[in-house]
Amino acid sequence: MSREVLRLENVNKYKGKAHIIKDLSFSVNAGEVFGFLGPNGAGKTSTIRMIVGLNKVSSGSIYINGHDIKKDFKKVIKEVGAIVENPELYPFLSGYDNLVHFAKMNDNVSKERIDEVVALVGLTDAIHMKVRQYSLGMRQRLGIAVSILHRPSVLILDEPTNGLDPAGIKEIRHYIRNLAEKEGVAVIVSSHLLGEIEMMCDRICVIKDGQLVTIQDVNDATSVEQYQFILKATPLDKAQQLLIQLDYVEHTSIVDDALHIKLPEVKVPEMIHALSQAQIAMYAFYREKVNLEARFFEMIGGDSNA
Repeated sequence: MSREVLRLENVNKYKGKAHIIKDLSFSVNAGEVFGFLGPNGAGKTSTIRMIVGLNKVSSGSIYINGHDIKKDFKKVIKEVGAIVENPELYPFLSGYDNLVHFAKMNDNVSKERIDEVVALVGLTDAIHMKVRQYSLGMRQRLGIAVSILHRPSVLILDEPTNGLDPAGIKEIRHYIRNLAEKEGVAVIVSSHLLGEIEMMCDRICVIKDGQLVTIQDVNDATSVEQYQFILKATPLDKAQQLLIQLDYVEHTSIVDDALHIKLPEVKVPEMIHALSQAQIAMYAFYREKVNLEARFFEMIGGDSNA
């Protein structure tokens, strides 16, 4: 059974009279990559800032390795590593000298540990170059190395692939998975790149308006049994109005001039017959697997045009 590292219990945050985070509860286990998702303004950054101690919890509790962050802050915060937005590095120093500098801010970080994290993030060949010569992806990896020098139990990465090209995104994804498995650290990743979250994470947590919407295993959230049907027809609005009235149609939305429809597969012939009877001209109809992006917009009650 996985060891629980981080737990939020009924956490609330107020800013003045505004209720930003509302009774938020979830837990993260050692060795897992946990996706933290939500639309803009959902409360992701506020939650992260409370976990790393930058914002105070209004009510409720945050536990790291069973210790309450409010009651034992200095001890607990040593168990957290984080990169919020871009890592702060010294460009005129080499990657190695950056690590030596940050190692001095922590207790008992040995030369062996520095060499270990350099290898973990794949910077062995470039570690003695000046950081100003690093690509964005290399700087991100060095930032991750800095944040795990002290062997944290929890690593929080806010938009770790922001601004990277596809090759850089793939690299960061590989090293994040490697960290979770090799170091046994609980990695929390907040990102708007849902395809990356799908490939990177074990579980996802979705919040909206400061409240928990769902927590799901990624494999469950994108299960092969979950399909949607795509209909291209005219007039499209008339087709949607008809489908809304059919009790076996679970969901419809118009995306990129096509109807996305969720219904039991056995009901497809009946639906097509109803559309034909209504003289809806259909010129394309096919099935596609529901990916995390589609599931996300369904969970937050919107569509991908929002």
